[in-house]
Amino acid sequence: MRSPHHTLLLTLIVVGLAGCAPIRTQVESVSPAANSVVTLEGLSTVTTIEVVFDHRMDLTSITGDSFIVTGSVSGVILGAITGVGENRTVIFTPLLPLLVDESIHVQLLESIRSQSGKSLEPYSWSFTIEGGIVAPETDFFVQSMTPSIESVTAVPGTLLQPKFSTPYNPFQAAGATVIVDGSRSGAHQVSLQNVLTGIDTLNIATDRNFLAGERVTVSLLDGLFALDGTLLDPTILGVTILNLGSQWPGGVLDSGAGLGAGTVVFLDNDADGIDEWASVSGDGTVVL
Repeated sequence: MRSPHHTLLLTLIVVGLAGCAPIRTQVESVSPAANSVVTLEGLSTVTTIEVVFDHRMDLTSITGDSFIVTGSVSGVILGAITGVGENRTVIFTPLLPLLVDESIHVQLLESIRSQSGKSLEPYSWSFTIEGGIVAPETDFFVQSMTPSIESVTAVPGTLLQPKFSTPYNPFQAAGATVIVDGSRSGAHQVSLQNVLTGIDTLNIATDRNFLAGERVTVSLLDGLFALDGTLLDPTILGVTILNLGSQWPGGVLDSGAGLGAGTVVFLDNDADGIDEWASVSGDGTVVL
């Protein structure tokens, strides 16, 4: 007969093992909902995909390799990823119009993690697009960008350089609507540099540096034309600024502010999504 002490010991072991199970990030809701039908009205051809998580998310872990959107006709769909509500809600905006009457499948992989390092419980769902009007094909579109679209190693003072499939009209570019927004630094004032000599590459400079680890969204909304008069469709591009995190003392992100014989630098040293400040003296001493 088993004694009460043995029974209690076994119970504690079972509870202890259960308590050691890793806590994972969960998806709370998605939009469009699973198995729903999204009807595009009029000329609308863009449907964003929103995912609400139960933790604040590390946006550097959410890329085209971990947030995979696939169309039954168009194949893998690239898009810009932004975070709102302390990055608990992640929004995917397709870079190209979605096709009518196709099924969209979304996969969220385990490599996605929260700001506290908890990996995601894998999640997937599908919905269908119908109605609307298919956007006409165009030969004028964003072909690439420097830094690379969806890269996670852009530097704080980066110059944003979208490259088009054909040369743009430099005399109309000055009136273009270009918006640059940092997920933590907010909206930035922009200026277009070397417009007359850019040929097929737009040089977008901002009024201040971005913050380490933040998501940067570049929206090309209106006023960009090819030489033949073709108007660029509204386009949203995204990159993430380099987050040093545990890589410290890797390449220093210099704020440009002097401090005696040293320098003030900023970095997200503990990878919590919040910048820390440090002073670096002339002899290399770092004070966090």
